[in-house]
This record gives sequence, structure tokens and C-alpha cells, in this order.
Amino acid sequence: MVISQDLFDVLNEDFTKEYEFIDSPALDDMVKHKQSDEVFKVFYKKDDKIRLLRVSNMQALNRFDKLKGAMTKIILDSGFKPDK
Repeated sequence: MVISQDLFDVLNEDFTKEYEFIDSPALDDMVKHKQSDEVFKVFYKKDDKIRLLRVSNMQALNRFDKLKGAMTKIILDSGFKPDK
């Protein structure tokens, strides 16, 4: 199934066959299309449909995940102290 829109609805049965949840505490309610590796945010489920928003692809998401550690290091090195 090729979807060209960024926001769309998927039937429940198609969702369970074609998408899988990403196992990461930082990526709550995010799913990956099994074939294309595109990443989507699950907005809500209504009746027999699930609304998805295209976010990125796994390759870009993995690259961003590595950058999050670098950004945290830069912020902490700047002298910022998080509230405890």
C-alpha cells in the first residue's frame, strides 16, 4: 500500500498486518511500516480506522537518536544544570 499523504486513515486489519510499534520509551505511539521503514505517529483510533501522521523513515530517525546524545552533551557542557 503506497500512501502519498502525510496524514491518513488506515483500516484496523491493514494496520495490524503492515505496521509495527517501535520499541523505544522515547518514541511513544510511533509505528514503522514493515516494508518501507517509514515512521508514523499514531494520532487516534476511531471505529475501525487508525489515523497516522508520516514522520520520517527509520534511517533518519536512527540518525536523530544518535544526535540526541550529542545535543545533551552540548547543552550540559554549556553549564546548563537541569532541575533536580
